[in-house]
Amino acid sequence: MTDIKETKQSKQLTEKAIDIKGKKYVLVSDRVLYFNETYPNGSIVTQRIMTEET
Repeated sequence: MTDIKETKQSKQLTEKAIDIKGKKYVLVSDRVLYFNETYPNGSIVTQRIMTEET
């Protein structure tokens, strides 16, 4: 059943893709919504990485 759900959600996600410079792009907000629906117990962890400028 999970495969069917993921396939349906994947299709919905690709339908939301917009064209930017001739390439399909799914907005971050749509990708985050997809992630939260697909993995309700999942989490997204961000880490700030800085490099020294020379």
